[in-house]
Order: sequence, then structure tokens, then C-alpha cells
Amino acid sequence: MIPLKLFCVVVILSANFILSAKASLDGRIIGGSPADIHYFPYQVSIQNNKGHQCGGSIIHKSFILTAAHCLEGEPVKSLKIRAGSHFSNKGGTIRHVCGATSHQNYTGKGYYDYDIAVLKLCNPLIFGDTILPIALPEFNEPIDVSTPATVTGWGTTTQESSVFSPRLQKISLVVHDQNTCRKKYKGLAEITPRMFCAGCQKAVCDSCYGDSGGALFAKGKQVGIVSWGYGCAEKNYPGVYSRVAKFRKWVKNKTGV
Repeated sequence: MIPLKLFCVVVILSANFILSAKASLDGRIIGGSPADIHYFPYQVSIQNNKGHQCGGSIIHKSFILTAAHCLEGEPVKSLKIRAGSHFSNKGGTIRHVCGATSHQNYTGKGYYDYDIAVLKLCNPLIFGDTILPIALPEFNEPIDVSTPATVTGWGTTTQESSVFSPRLQKISLVVHDQNTCRKKYKGLAEITPRMFCAGCQKAVCDSCYGDSGGALFAKGKQVGIVSWGYGCAEKNYPGVYSRVAKFRKWVKNKTGV
């Protein structure tokens, strides 16, 4: 859950929104295990000239879904994606990005509502066993509390590390009750209807630095986009995800998907 650059600390104060220095747009898999791209063929690595920066998901042969904060400070001409590989630094297929559109209501500046964007590839992907689109929910389709979900990514595997994992990682999470999610973040950040929480039930695990923009997958669909959280794998602070169902009409309007 981080812009396409290394972790940055942000402090925002306003009448209705307080974000602590540890609430970060960063994503990394903590407490996960190696993942096989054959089981997650929609997963891509979004890269700039320095390498992997964020995750994304294939929704069409020419379009990638990701988080809006992943595009901050990054000229489109510097972006490319790697698809079809377990690794972020080798194998698979490379495609350059020719266009990027963030939600018009996303402002950044420490306020992470409407954290969604789409990338237009210069050349379409060729689908196969390791490169396939992910299904999206219907507009306003609900997510049941305690629904099992999976998130994947190449983010760092400890909170202290700044080195991304070269091998794709995965963790299993469950969706949290919305009211509980709001209570956990009360005084730190507003949980809007376009966000929801997901986390581990017992083990220490989370998505964090470098996993931003990746898909939270549940019941055969992408229900969430890795967005932000208070630290990573912090007790009582689950990860916060953009609620894809709330943006279904926006995605359709921008991509036709």
C-alpha cells in the first residue's frame, strides 16, 4: 500500500480525519507463503525504471486494475507491467503502459478514499495458463462478514525490511465487520463505505509495502484492492481495502469491462 516509491511517512490532521505517521499506503505480505502464478494468473507486477513498485490485476487483455496511490509521482511513460510469472524480476510477459486513469475523487494528500485506478496497456496481453483476467463483482454486491479471502504480492515480508520479495507470496484473510473496522480506526482515519477491513483471525499476517494495488480475491471475484493500514500486521489494526463493488460502474465507464 505505497506510492510507486519507497515507504513515506505522512501526517494529516483535519476536522474529520486524523492519520498517524504509521498509517501508511503500503502493502507487503507478512506471514505468507510462496504462491504459484498458475493459481493467481490475474496478478501483475507494476514497475517503473527501478523495478517492482505495486501490484495490479488483469481485468481485460488491455487493462490493469490497481490503486490510485500507486500512480502518484509516476509519469505514465515510466510504467510497465510483468504478467505471467511467479517472479517480479524475471520471466513472464512485459507490457508498457500507454495510459493511466485514477478515480476523479481521489485526492491523495493522506486521504485514501476512492483509491482505485486503471492502466491501459500499449499492446494487449495474450491469455494463457498464467495470464488470465479476474472476475469483478456486480455494482454494490455485498461482502459477507468472515468471508475467506486471499491476497498476493511481491511486497516485503517483514515490517522492518525495505527489500521486496522476488517470489510471489500469498496469505489467507477473512473480511471484517464494517462497524468493527470503523471502531478499530476511530481517531486514526475514517473508514468510508468505499473501504473495508480484512485480516487474519489468529496468526500475525497482513498485506503491506509493495503489495499495494493488488487484488483481494474471494468467492471467485476481486472484492478488494490493497490500499492502506496502520503499520503492517499490527495487532487490532487489519488492512484496509478499496471496495471494488462500489466502483463497478466507474470501471465499466473507463474500460468497457
